[in-house]
Amino acid sequence: MASPSIAAWQNRLVASPACNPQWSAPEAFAAYQNLGFQKFEVFTSWVHSRFEVGSDPAAYRGLAGQHGLRLTSFHLPVLDPDQPTDWETFAVAADAARALGASIVLYKAKTREAYVRGAPRALDLLESRGLTPVLQNHRGSALDSLENTLTTLEQINDPRMKVLLEVGHLHAAGCPWQAAWPALGSRTVLVHIKDIADGRSVPYGTGEVDLRGLFSTLSDHGYEGDIVVEIEIREEPETDRHLREALDFLRTHCFSPA
Repeated sequence: MASPSIAAWQNRLVASPACNPQWSAPEAFAAYQNLGFQKFEVFTSWVHSRFEVGSDPAAYRGLAGQHGLRLTSFHLPVLDPDQPTDWETFAVAADAARALGASIVLYKAKTREAYVRGAPRALDLLESRGLTPVLQNHRGSALDSLENTLTTLEQINDPRMKVLLEVGHLHAAGCPWQAAWPALGSRTVLVHIKDIADGRSVPYGTGEVDLRGLFSTLSDHGYEGDIVVEIEIREEPETDRHLREALDFLRTHCFSPA
């Protein structure tokens, strides 16, 4: 299988608001445009650039569009399936994701049991809106390990539920992506990347994650989805510089055919 071109890889890269959570939406959109991104992942909590569920999707999408950014993936609010108001918010958020132009949504719940119990209704609702849900392994969440993610996926037992390959959080939990890929690869429709050393985010190329091998594996297996670029060095104010260097590293070492 032919390796994607540098331009093809570049077009798949997605900016993450988690890199600079203090930025407002206008600040984030302008900065990521200047870095050369064409896509943006939408958060609905904690970052200042978040989309407020219940607000006007057209305004948020229009502002992103002014900066040449498409909104491609969307973090749904955390769901408690026992709360009717949570389902109301969930439906509003799903409608917003569709209106924003996102095709992939991150499905979240408070516990693994809640993930499983809420999945049938959530999957039907999301399918009716043309949205693809993914499970995300994330430190501090109910899905904080590969084992928990796989168990939850098995208990949901529905091929409509896909997976986000969360490279950084898997590695920080002691599971390199190479160990996760055989179990998750066939259902992976979105990838988050980050370089990690001693469990912490570090500049790309200075950590323990084999990013070169990851891109080679994605290419070899015909992965055609997006790749969200993350770096979270909280003690340093120069995340934008680290992002620029990360993009240079990816272009130089990961995009070119082996």
